[in-house]
Amino acid sequence: MDALNKETAVSRILEPHSVAVIGASAGPSKRGYQIINALQKAGYSYSILPVNPKGGAIRDLPGSCPIRWCSSGVAKPLTSAPLVAL
Repeated sequence: MDALNKETAVSRILEPHSVAVIGASAGPSKRGYQIINALQKAGYSYSILPVNPKGGAIRDLPGSCPIRWCSSGVAKPLTSAPLVAL
């Protein structure tokens, strides 16, 4: 792998252009809500895709979706769901 490809690979991990929060929740005490809240407060400017099979908007983001329905590519999935739920 040449230097350019290494740099691109690292930037995709450290600076993803979209994040799917698997296990997102509208409940402020839930980890999925806290992840979305932290990303928004930190000024994350790319797409945040809440993933929850129950659907519904979370922190003014469009309704949650199952991961397979997310229309835009996901650069970085984050999970807050228990392992048994995955």
